[in-house]
Amino acid sequence: MSPDIKTRLCFVSLEKYQRKFFSFFSDVKIQFYADPVFVRKFMSNMDCQIYTSDSIIVNVGKKFDYVYLNYKNGIRVVNPFLGINITDLPEESFCGDYQTLLGINSIFDYVANVNDKNGSGPNTWCMLITSEKFIKLCD
Repeated sequence: MSPDIKTRLCFVSLEKYQRKFFSFFSDVKIQFYADPVFVRKFMSNMDCQIYTSDSIIVNVGKKFDYVYLNYKNGIRVVNPFLGINITDLPEESFCGDYQTLLGINSIFDYVANVNDKNGSGPNTWCMLITSEKFIKLCD
């Protein structure tokens, strides 16, 4: 199968994900769009991981084994030393890309969101690609 047909097939079958993570592959402000072959290879190598509410995705001091694209619910970025929430990563956001490219460990905890007073809520769904595959695609 030609690369063009592979790319079109991938974009048709994974269109929902491509639209959801448009900001990962594009920067409209500066008119930058990732190469379609990169997007195809990235999307065709994604897996899905579902995290229950308040579970740790990545611990402080640990390396990112994956690049995470937040598909559903949210991710809290927490400074565990101060016990404060730094930010909330909403749906369609991503994390672990810079840490993977720079080979640095996490300086925060990344935690699946808790959305209600009872400490429970919907699960956080992340589409992810291994750090090794991501680095290889970036070469």
